[in-house]
Amino acid sequence: IKSCIAQLPIGTTFDRFRADSASYQAEIFNYCDKENILFTVSGQKDSSVIYEIENIKEDDWEVLNPKEQIAEFMHTMGEADNAFRMIVVKKDITPTLPGLDECLSKETKEQLHKEMYYTIATNDFDLDAKEILTLHRQRGETSENKIKELKNGFNMSYLPTSNFEANAFYFAIGTLAHNLFLLFKQILDKSLQHHTVKTIRYKLYHIAGKVISHSRQITLKVNEQFIELLQKIRIKAYEMSLE
Repeated sequence: IKSCIAQLPIGTTFDRFRADSASYQAEIFNYCDKENILFTVSGQKDSSVIYEIENIKEDDWEVLNPKEQIAEFMHTMGEADNAFRMIVVKKDITPTLPGLDECLSKETKEQLHKEMYYTIATNDFDLDAKEILTLHRQRGETSENKIKELKNGFNMSYLPTSNFEANAFYFAIGTLAHNLFLLFKQILDKSLQHHTVKTIRYKLYHIAGKVISHSRQITLKVNEQFIELLQKIRIKAYEMSLE
């Protein structure tokens, strides 16, 4: 945070900080309070947080959507100067069978809690819980998903050599492939545009076909159910080439 502030133009400040659970630290919270910076940080579900969650009354849960409910309580940490709000989102997951909790190990119960509950720590007392959640869920989503797509969809999770120039070239090829894929998705139906490259490969690239050369014509034969889809892609690509 201090590094970001130091690089801002003179006279420019920021008053809000959002981060994941790695920043769930008393030192960060104290600094934000001192500098009048509002924070929303994904909370860590330690035993004290789980205890507070389990003591939330049923009437205090508010329906967020068909799959989620939301509530909140005041919380603090040992070295924190001030208490803060803890926003809790309870997710609809497959419930355990009655009486099964007694048979589960501590590690299994902790994993269930991680799946069922999502927490956000904040010192913002003006926005309501839903507004805090909406604001916090905007953090880095677009860039994070693009990085994940580069890593998982275009094999950029590791670099192949110890040579800097070779790695730079390899990464440039992967980035170019990713950008061409984004351009290609613009000519697809809207139902396909939100898919990752892995899904597009499965639904489109892996369509089986047979190339036939006859009477000076080249024909691609595919299953009848794919003809309309491929024709739309060809027409749209041609129209865009004329723009």
